[in-house]
Formats: sequence, structure tokens, C-alpha cells
Amino acid sequence: MTHSSELLSTLEDKYRERVRIIKNGPCRSSFILYWMCTAMRSDENPALDIAIYTANRLSIPLLVYQGLSNRYPFASDRHHMFILEGARDVQQQLAKKGIPYIFHLEGTSRVPALKILANMSSLIITEDMPIPHLRSWTQKLSQNTETPFWKVDSACILPMSVSNQRYERAFRFRDDFTTNRNNRILQEWLSPTLEHTTPLPTLPVAPIDLQSAILSNLIAQCPIDHTIPPVQDTRGGSKAGYQRWKKFILHSIEAYHYKRNDPNAHGSSRMSAYLHYGQVSPFRLAREAARKKGKGAEKYLDELLIWRELSYHWCDKTPNPTRLSALPQWAQITLSQQSSTVRLQQQPWESLLRAKSPNHLWNLAQQSLLRHGELHNNLRMTWGKMLHQWTESPEQTIRWLLDLNNRLALDGRDPSSYGGLLWCLGLFDRPFPPSKKIYGTVRVRDEKAHRGRLNQERYMQHVRRNENTSSTAIVGAGISGLTCARTLIDQGHNVKIFDKARGPGGRTSTRISRQDEDWIFDHGLPFIQFTDPRFELWVKAWKNADVIRSWNPKIKLWKKDSLLTTERTLYVGNPKNSSVAEHLASEINVQTQERIVQIRYTKQGWILTNQHKNEHGPFLRLILTLPPEQLYELLPNRLSIPGHKVHSHPQHALMMRFTQPLHLEAEAIQFQHHSLYWFCKESSKPTRPPEHQWTLLTQPSWSSKHLEEDPKSLVDILCTDLSNTLQTPIEPVQHQIHRWRYAQADNPLQIGSWWNEEYQIGACGDWLHGGSIEGAFLSGAHLAGRLMTQ
Repeated sequence: MTHSSELLSTLEDKYRERVRIIKNGPCRSSFILYWMCTAMRSDENPALDIAIYTANRLSIPLLVYQGLSNRYPFASDRHHMFILEGARDVQQQLAKKGIPYIFHLEGTSRVPALKILANMSSLIITEDMPIPHLRSWTQKLSQNTETPFWKVDSACILPMSVSNQRYERAFRFRDDFTTNRNNRILQEWLSPTLEHTTPLPTLPVAPIDLQSAILSNLIAQCPIDHTIPPVQDTRGGSKAGYQRWKKFILHSIEAYHYKRNDPNAHGSSRMSAYLHYGQVSPFRLAREAARKKGKGAEKYLDELLIWRELSYHWCDKTPNPTRLSALPQWAQITLSQQSSTVRLQQQPWESLLRAKSPNHLWNLAQQSLLRHGELHNNLRMTWGKMLHQWTESPEQTIRWLLDLNNRLALDGRDPSSYGGLLWCLGLFDRPFPPSKKIYGTVRVRDEKAHRGRLNQERYMQHVRRNENTSSTAIVGAGISGLTCARTLIDQGHNVKIFDKARGPGGRTSTRISRQDEDWIFDHGLPFIQFTDPRFELWVKAWKNADVIRSWNPKIKLWKKDSLLTTERTLYVGNPKNSSVAEHLASEINVQTQERIVQIRYTKQGWILTNQHKNEHGPFLRLILTLPPEQLYELLPNRLSIPGHKVHSHPQHALMMRFTQPLHLEAEAIQFQHHSLYWFCKESSKPTRPPEHQWTLLTQPSWSSKHLEEDPKSLVDILCTDLSNTLQTPIEPVQHQIHRWRYAQADNPLQIGSWWNEEYQIGACGDWLHGGSIEGAFLSGAHLAGRLMTQ
């Protein structure tokens, strides 16, 4: 068998200098595996060229494998769509060249395809991309295979292997490699032809035909963030990328040097997303820009070859670019010295994400990221530096800079992003004395000056382009409806909610009394917990905004006359559980005490009729967030939700006040009992009144048997059961009982949400996403994603 080191020695110099060996060894006679990640193109792709060359040299086939994981940082509909559109182009390009290609979508298949293929192959080739998660994945794959493994620099004109130090100033990086770089700019990359197309062995997964697939349906099946939609006017793929480049090179590059700093001049190339995913060739862009000549082309090449590649070379030499320790020593020191400075306007992460800071200019910049997945580079500098005044420390500033950018920007997680964002805290820069409050000697950008030179009204019109002004009606102001509404509103949609209750919340409602301010009971949802990282993100965001607080009750589990003690961290609303719904409902048009009893579809849209026979509408889209029984009754006969019919169980909530404390050595008890389910001391929750108040929730099966009985007649039964079970008198001085007719879905669906594109109607709720408040939230986000990914 040929050894991989021997194979490497036969490569041309221009290819060999781009290869880094992860693992050497003998190459078995099977096939070359090219694991495509961040060079999604068939033209001028050194990794693909080397894969073709080695396959020809060993007289074996080549397989190009591309997998789309749900586990990459900030996985969302936005990133998924851009990648899928790029993969669709790649699939078509490689088919024309006769190169086998398999696309694997992890959200629809759990088979460890890459690991299996790696262990079947002769040699693994992938791209050399110096970002944390790809470094980790590459290392993990190398640990799980004995197959030789190379990574190839396919992103830089000046290969990262050429520099042997970590450059932190652009002028030094520019000057040290001027001749070397100039000799490469006009270099042509002629791809070899694959000579061996013999049949491959049986593959572990069936390839997806992206040419015929409906990409939005594929995305809906993936457990990713559905609140961040695709960008309407930035489609992924080489075709779209080169179309944008052609427009820039023909009409804008000559004026680039004086228009590039004005977001309203539209003088930038907007190629960063395509470069990040390698859907266009940086070699081609550099070559064609160099041939244009002139000051505009010179400045563009300086950005492309110096600033962009400086970031790549810096990330390559930096183990973890996400930490404060990645900054120059002087910046670390000066920022740390200012850490104790009190910030008077600290902002919650959620407010910043949603462009709700105290500053109008910053919010416009954030809206550009939120809605369009891009931010003009000159404005990004001001945006990034301003963020530091609203955080509690430089460490938090870095975390939030990377989070806000990488979550929303199509070029997020790129080495250039790390470089540009950390520049805001001193990277690639020098000290600017004297020391200033919060920033120390880090360069400060004057927001007022930036505001003065930017026509904000014009920029606002640009940011709010493509707003969807068509109306959407949502029936139900529970967690799923509110989540769906707010997600749509943040993207510029016009939404109105109708709910039969006096306020938003659904099952997260709290019982309060106008006569007794201490009479506060969370009689619906007892607490919040998470199992899904997508919901965990928002639970932590609400905690950061003080909408909820941690609750660490001592819980006893009652089982067959025995009590087992446990402790766990739960979360409750501040100062009541309905605060979560109220928080989500802020800035949403919610019409309460409107019970929708009929819906009908017309050519103009959906018409809604309330209990008073008043009509609302027409609405282009209609979303129903009702319990399944009510939804089935309201839905027109010609429409149906796939899957089995879901039934809801009722539940009773008994609210009790005592004059003396109950000595139970627990703040909550969870039962396995015929009638009792959950018994909780309300005053043990943070910010609750100190009264001796307890809430009892019943077993849904018990409530089903007593559904139509007068709830007041059930109080004595429940108090007796509770007293006998706990062996302590249960004698409340005050009590109320509430019946939830539709409390808990029996055998809920796992489809996320339902959407009918023909009639523009959909449904979301916990019963469509596995149950619980977490399911309700994720279902609302899932349906919003369906609407925005059409």
C-alpha cells in the first residue's frame, strides 16, 4: 500500500504547501474521501483538486461527502438555508464533472455517516479552517479512525502555513509578505479531471437529491433555532455569489475606496458570507480585482488580502479566539483595570438581541443583523465598541459580541468575524492614551460623530426593506402564540393576537386578588424547567433580564407511602409565573376577552368571528394556538392535521391559605397517587408574599373522572386525601379551586407545528411538540420558522 507521506511528496509545490498532516499512514485501496465543509465549490478549490489528484494517483474512486449537522454553534434556519442552497449548487456542479457527491442532513438521519465513511476510505481530506468547532470536530474524527487524514488551506491566497508567528498588526503582516503575496495574486487554478469513477462501496446513508427537495421542509425537520429566518435577498450558493460579485466588479469596485465606509452608499461587495462558506473562490476574486487596477481595486485587495487573511493567520496561531486571553497583553491589562467601573446602563442580552438598547443607531445596526444577517463593516466597529458600555465585564463583552454576531450574521464564526469583533477591544490595534472610563486605552469610536455623518433615516429605510406588511392573526395568547408572534414581529411582520381571557398567559396564568394583594397563586404552570438547549437559551435570557428567578426547593417524592427527598433547580416567574407571558406580550397587539367562535377562508384572506358575532379581518395568515379539541372544532372540514387525534386531560388547582405553617420538611411534594399530583408552598418561591399559602394540583386522570362535578364539592375530598397521605391536618382558612378543562395533552404529537401553505393557516402548541411549556415555546418558534422560510 502507498503511504500517505509518499503521496504527499508527489504533489505540486503550490498544493503541498497548503497541506497539513493530521494523521499519516498507509492508504488502503478503497476511495478518497473529501469531507467538504467550508469550500463549497467545484472551481478553484485546492482541497478538491488534491482529492482528485490523489484518487488519480492511486487509481481509486473519489467520494465528496458533505454533512449538515444540527450541532454547529448557533445552528438556525438562516445558516441551514444558506448552506443547503450552496450544497444544491455543489451537487449540480460535481454531477457535471462526474464526481460522486453525497449530502447528509443530520436532522433527518442519526447514522454516523462521516465516521463510517472515514474508516472505509483510503485517505481523508478536508479544509483547514481555523475556528474552534471545526478544529474540535476534526480532532474527534482523527481519534476515531486510523485512516490518513489531511487538511488543506482553501481560503487564503497566502497559505496559513507560510507565517510562523502570530501577527497582531496589519502593517507588519502586509510588509513581511508583500512579494510572496503579489506573486500569487494572478495565479490560475486549473482543476484536474477525475479519471476513475468505478462503483463505490455501499454507502451508510441514502443521498438527498437537493435539486428536487423542498429545502424549507428539510429545515423544518431539524432541531435547530427556528427564530432566525433565512435572508430574503441573500441566497446561498456559487451562482448567487458570483452574480453579486459580477455586479460589484462591473459597477462598484472603482468607487470602493471612497464609498465603502458609508452604509447608505452601497459601495461594499457584500461577499463575506460566500467567502465564509467557500461558495466563491477568493483566488478568483483577488485575480479579477487585481486586473481592474485603480484605487478602488487596490483598497478592495487590501481588505481581502491583508485584513481578511490577517484574521485567518491570527486564528490559526490562536488556540481559542473566544477568550479575553486572545487579546494583546496591553488590551487585557487596560480592560481588566476598568472591570470595576460601574456601568450605569447594563442591558439584558435579550434586549440587545432584539435591538432594544437605549441607543437608536446601535439598534439600527442590530436590526440589520437580526433581519438581514449582515452589518456594514464600518458600522460594525461602532456597534461593537458601544456594546462594551452595557456589559458587566470585558469577558461578557466578548461573549456577547460573538453571540450576537455569530448567531445572526451569515459570515458568523468566520476567522474574519473573530478578527473584526475583537478589534473592538484592541486586537490588531495599539493603545490610545490617556485611559478612559470603561475602555481604558482601547480606541473609542465617537457614536455621536458617527450619528452625525450617517443619514439615519435613509439607513433605517434600508434596514427595514422587505418588511412583510401583510397581516397575521393568532388565536390564543399562551406561550406558543406569544413566541410565534414575537418572532414574526422582530422580523417586521404585522401580527395581532386574539384571546378569550382577560390577559395573556394561558396555562402560565397566576391567580391574584384585587382585595388581597398577598393572594398570589401560580395555579397553572407550577414552575419552568428545560431539557432542550434551544429553550435553555431563553430561560437563561429571562433570568438575565430578571423576568424569572431560580428556585431551589426541597422536593419530596411520595411513592407508595414513602417519601424520598431531592433537590433540583427550577425557575419561576418574577414576581409571578404569568410574568413570563406578560414579558413576551409586551409590544404585541393582544386583544383580550375575544373568543373566536368561527373562522372562514375567503379570496381576501381569513375572517374571524367572535362571541358577539363581530368580525375581524381579512388576515392573509391565520395561526391557531388552541387546545386540540377546540382546534379540531374550529378548523374547516377540508383541513386536517396529520397524525393521530390528540386528547387533553383536565386538571384541578386547589389554592389554600393556612394560619400556621405546615411542618412537612419540604417546599414541594410530587405524588404518585390516585388524586394528588403536586403540592407546593408558594412562599418558598422568590419574591412571593410570606403567607402560608400552598397550591395543590390534581392527577389529570382523577380530574377526568370528576370533570363535570361542581369544583367546590371536590375541595373536601382533596383535603381529606392530602391529610391522609401526609399524615397531617389540612385545614385551610381560605381556599379557591380552579378547573383547567384542557390541561395536559395525552400522547402529544412530535411534529413541531402544522402549516398549510395553500390556505396560509397553521397551528402550534405544546401538544404538537411533546407537551410542557418548553414544547409550547419550541412549537411557536417552529411555526414562525415555517412561515418565514417559505
